[in-house]
Amino acid sequence: MKKRIAMIMTAMLTAAAIAPCAYAEAETEAVPGSSLDNPIMFDYHDMDPDVYEGAWVSTGLGFDLYLPADWVLTDISEEEAAAGLVFRAGEEGGGANVCLTCTAIPEEVADTLDYDMLKAELDANVSESFFLDLNGIPAIGYDSEESKTSGFSILPGDGTLISGVVAPPSDEEYEDFAPYFQNIFMSVSPTETAETEAAE
Repeated sequence: MKKRIAMIMTAMLTAAAIAPCAYAEAETEAVPGSSLDNPIMFDYHDMDPDVYEGAWVSTGLGFDLYLPADWVLTDISEEEAAAGLVFRAGEEGGGANVCLTCTAIPEEVADTLDYDMLKAELDANVSESFFLDLNGIPAIGYDSEESKTSGFSILPGDGTLISGVVAPPSDEEYEDFAPYFQNIFMSVSPTETAETEAAE
């Protein structure tokens, strides 16, 4: 099984390779669930408005993010695009950023890959993974103590795998940026939800 979905794992962790040292921690007393029926709930209403002045940004992937207003969208090279990178925004000139990848699921597992399998594979490759509900979007969150990375993966049901990673400027600064990253992860919302919130 691991050999069959090695390509998936590579794609899923591509964002971490592009944006190392990511960190996101949910300040919640919820215990990570053992199934999709018991996920850690993330709600954009729980974002801390004092962390940064922000703006809703469309990812073009069916969900939007609430990012610091002074972050800018950055260009993606042909090599990065070939690796699946579809979205990157961050501090101008480098520094903290968020990266999103979208890659095709190999045909041989396209009909069988689900969140339970995705979590099992992540558990075998990173320190910890857990089921998430990102404003109604099922996802698997993961942490890797070794590489100081955190992220999420989504199966949108169209034959692709979406992965997101948020990164601080350096290993030493990840704790300082944790409130930023918590807000960003909490903000992952279906586009129509984010549009309603922005209008209000």
